[in-house]
Amino acid sequence: GPSAVYANSSIQLSSSGNPGGTWSIDPAQAGIATVSASGSVTGVGQGVATVVYTVGDPAVCGTSSATYQVTVNPLPNAGTLGNTSLCAGLSTSLPVNGSVGGTWHSSNTGVATVDATSGLITGLTAGITTISYTVSTATCGSATASATLTVIPQPVAGTITGPTHQLCVGSSINLSSSNNLAGNPSGGTATWSSSSSSAT
Repeated sequence: GPSAVYANSSIQLSSSGNPGGTWSIDPAQAGIATVSASGSVTGVGQGVATVVYTVGDPAVCGTSSATYQVTVNPLPNAGTLGNTSLCAGLSTSLPVNGSVGGTWHSSNTGVATVDATSGLITGLTAGITTISYTVSTATCGSATASATLTVIPQPVAGTITGPTHQLCVGSSINLSSSNNLAGNPSGGTATWSSSSSSAT
């Protein structure tokens, strides 16, 4: 039968010897694989397990055993990623709690790019993109974790406009700014100040 299986999956073994024998795995390897009475081997955890098929009776002509090694490969584990935000022009990385050595991808490289190997993310323009991390194995497929990244624009104070640059004592005027807070998905605040105590 097959010589490899991945965790939580099964393979079927058979023997060319006498039928009606007993299938077994050393109890010390129960954390690697289990075997049923019919020879179905189920992977439990990474490692190599020795499957034994035994026929005969110790009281009548003795017994005969055959052994077979089965390798259990782990399932790919990409872990989980958390949603986050990043200012345009800055870089960050997302922590990985799955297997290392995976590949990174950004669904919108106009908003943010990510280095496929290191996972370094660079915000480019305001917007939203999906950052994905994929772990692949040769025999057990692949697993992907994703997170939403929101790129926030850098604050721009803009130009101050108002009715005049001159003001009489005791009177007031209203000034406005063409700042970009309205387009910032995370909001923000604009603070006014005066360089002179003569005007507040």
